[in-house]
Amino acid sequence: MKEEISVQLHPVLTTYDSTAPQVTADELRNLWLQFEPKRMDAIKAESREQQETVGIPVPVLKTIGKGIGKVARK
Repeated sequence: MKEEISVQLHPVLTTYDSTAPQVTADELRNLWLQFEPKRMDAIKAESREQQETVGIPVPVLKTIGKGIGKVARK
């Protein structure tokens, strides 16, 4: 999972444009939402569009955050 996130995260961060931060924010959100919660049965069909509020795995967010931190330090 970490390698998969890193591969997808790199192009998002290298194309960051400080004059258009929303583009990068949207791409990061889309990356995040690719990963399913561990228990899909806990999410009702009508709540699926709002899955970011009900259970994207925290390790996914931590991995994305660490990747952003590494690029920011450089």
